[in-house]
Amino acid sequence: MLDEPLGSTLPSGDEPVAAAPPDPAQARDIVAAFAAVYDPNSGVDARLRLIDDATGVAAAMRRAEAGPNAAALTSVTVNVNDVQYLSATRSSFYSLSVPDQPPVVGREGQARVASGVWKVTRATVCADLDAIGSACS
Repeated sequence: MLDEPLGSTLPSGDEPVAAAPPDPAQARDIVAAFAAVYDPNSGVDARLRLIDDATGVAAAMRRAEAGPNAAALTSVTVNVNDVQYLSATRSSFYSLSVPDQPPVVGREGQARVASGVWKVTRATVCADLDAIGSACS
């Protein structure tokens, strides 16, 4: 499977998305990638391997882990509610949950195929880190 370039244009909200992946097992791979990247018990290096471009992400994760939202980071869980396929190599949609907080729903993060593996996009991870005051550089 060919990788999509990072700067590729995504469909607008008016364009149809694929109803199902070319291989339904891919949905499990996408969910697993999101779960691993957002698993606070995984080491940073393991998490970075499942991000399509980890540039600046490790430093942002470490700043977040040392910042005022560190406690929330250790208990956050990701829920991939509905895998929507934007193409054969891109998907979207998830939510985040932090104990004792209302779920953060409607997140439109993405995963894409990179080197033959479904990975969470840097833009998705960095948007979440930025939301808690730890921007990627």
